[in-house]
Amino acid sequence: MRLIAITTAIFFTGLISNFTSACNGLQPVVTNNQYIGNGEYLLTIDLCAFVSNGLGAEATGVMLNLTGANVISVVTPSITSSSTGLTIFPNINSPTQVEFGDWGNDLSPIFQYDGDPMECWTIELIVDNDAAAVNVSFSTSNDPFAPGVGMVDCGGGVWCCSASLSVPPATCDSDWTPPTVCAGSGPVDLDNYTLGTGVFSGTGVNSGNGMFDPTGLSGFVPVTFTVGDAQFNCSTTLNVEIIDLTPPNLTDTTICTGNTVDLDASVGPPPPPPPPPPAPCDFSISLWDTWGDGWNGGSLTVLVNGTPVLTNITLGSGSGPATFNFTVMPGDNITVNYSGGSWQSENYYTVFNGPNGSGSSLYSSPVGSIPPASQNVTNDCGGGAGGGGNGAGCDYTLVLDDSYGDGWNGADVDIYVNGVLFQLNATVASCGGFGNVPCQNTITIPVMDGDLITLFYSGGTFDNENTLTMYDSDNIQVASVNNPPDGWLGGGISVSCPAPTYTYSWSPAGGLSDPNIANPTANVGSTTTYTVTVTQSGGCSQTSTVTVTIDPCGLSAELVEFNGVCFEHEVMLNWKTISEVENDYFIVEYSATGSDFYELGIVDAHGTTTEEHSYGFRHSNPVAITNYYRLKQVDMNGSVQTYDATAVRCDENAVLAYLNGYEQIVVTADSPIFNVQLLDATGRILYNGPKQIIDVSDHSATIFFLEIETADFVARRKVINPK
Repeated sequence: MRLIAITTAIFFTGLISNFTSACNGLQPVVTNNQYIGNGEYLLTIDLCAFVSNGLGAEATGVMLNLTGANVISVVTPSITSSSTGLTIFPNINSPTQVEFGDWGNDLSPIFQYDGDPMECWTIELIVDNDAAAVNVSFSTSNDPFAPGVGMVDCGGGVWCCSASLSVPPATCDSDWTPPTVCAGSGPVDLDNYTLGTGVFSGTGVNSGNGMFDPTGLSGFVPVTFTVGDAQFNCSTTLNVEIIDLTPPNLTDTTICTGNTVDLDASVGPPPPPPPPPPAPCDFSISLWDTWGDGWNGGSLTVLVNGTPVLTNITLGSGSGPATFNFTVMPGDNITVNYSGGSWQSENYYTVFNGPNGSGSSLYSSPVGSIPPASQNVTNDCGGGAGGGGNGAGCDYTLVLDDSYGDGWNGADVDIYVNGVLFQLNATVASCGGFGNVPCQNTITIPVMDGDLITLFYSGGTFDNENTLTMYDSDNIQVASVNNPPDGWLGGGISVSCPAPTYTYSWSPAGGLSDPNIANPTANVGSTTTYTVTVTQSGGCSQTSTVTVTIDPCGLSAELVEFNGVCFEHEVMLNWKTISEVENDYFIVEYSATGSDFYELGIVDAHGTTTEEHSYGFRHSNPVAITNYYRLKQVDMNGSVQTYDATAVRCDENAVLAYLNGYEQIVVTADSPIFNVQLLDATGRILYNGPKQIIDVSDHSATIFFLEIETADFVARRKVINPK
């Protein structure tokens, strides 16, 4: 990239005094430097002229001189002064010089101070190269005896003041936002994901129309967006993630009437990819001689896993180094064997973990001593490390900063993922800040969970201005190094990509314990088909259906009675069957609310029988006023039949029974009484009917027991006869 130096001359006439700043007469600002194609750039400069004391100085013209580029055309048709009304027109004096007006004509001022504090103009040029810096100079006070402060003699009685402007690189916006593509969704128009105009390229891309077809692709696919032409371009490569969400595997099921079934549509992240194969590393060995006459017959043989890869290498003459490259794999054993000649103590060597003597030193033989006859060298080749994890991918970001604004001055960094080179010689270009505008280079690194990112830094001048910062996929800083040393930066950065999350929605919701979880319980009275939609955090979704068929199944136990009574803080449950077929046992369940039943106990059944059988179960200290009980009948083959629940009320005040002064038992209840059964202590029935006042004067019993059936429940009460 060449630099353009633009000299802008604005000439003033008139008296200047109290001029306190060398460049106080002009404020130049480069507002735009845009690449427009075919190697041409639009350069825009705003010039604001003013005089510090406002005593009537005049400007008669503007001159621009370019260094490093040619003027193609002048876009600005003219400059008109708001203070004088004068309009001046451009003239291209040469490919490197443009003049507005006749700055040597003192009789035609473009600008004259008459109380207006400032006069500003905009000049636009089309040039043939991008500018990195603009030098601006202007002249003032053609009176050689009254120059402004800081002015220098430009010759011909003209006094000049110079200033420098910083011009950023030409605009070339290749930023774009990669979409998340669902497998099987069809082609995607990538042009919808960028504001710029350019060409997409990469696997699955039709560069002619920018369409991306995910057919046959999976995971993360790198795609490049390029802006520009053959003369100049910029590009950004990012990953398009293809989500292949497998539909839930659901199987239709049949259950017996009253039973429930657990549905499960759980899906998880895809299995992690296999770890990458081991990657080779390029090592090198350099030979030196302290006297400067070579190794005089000495030589080295380098063996990898016992096999020679460099045989009898030597330094023929001079001080060296003579450098030889060789390749190793992770875990290889490296051995260096030395064979001496004359003056062996002058010989020494170093093994590096990079090619051509680059990288870090793995081993150096002692200087001034005879090298060892055989030396094992530590192999730090790490290719193939990392990988695995939860199978999720993401992007990490490496930001290279220069605090001064002149770039990295020869420094660069190599980026490795699992020991495989991702980018070589990444660096920061000058942005012309020179102490005012920091420069930066942002690099996106597509990775998988469990990967290992390592960085190798090669320094330049002013390394203290350089900083490397790594951010994870959530833009959280995970590492930062200022004034980095040469070589490997630490042990690397272990990648952590968040695993995808999934949401579930079942329809219809009726009969399900929760329609928004992966595994609800279905309790339906008739055959029902459910549809579940699974949506991944990336936005892709899949649906599956499952049909729950209800079958009467034939009752293994024909239940004709199931009730309970509460008496003295206990509930006695009773049920009766008139036939049973391979009936193994009953499960007694309890709920204080009418839902969320849990098991109280098990009562053995009678297998297969056609006789009537009665069963009972005692529940001590129920926790609610109204308590709910449910029976489950379990066959010998494991089939389960669930019966409707029954409610038992244990409110002592809901039913009262007492002996009045007329030798009568009085029964009251807060709901209609259907039947009252009166028994003595032997269990003999003394009365059975709807009466609520019962005469007991003819009975000599001292304790009476009552079973009272109301519209809502059955209660038992005890009455003491004081006779």
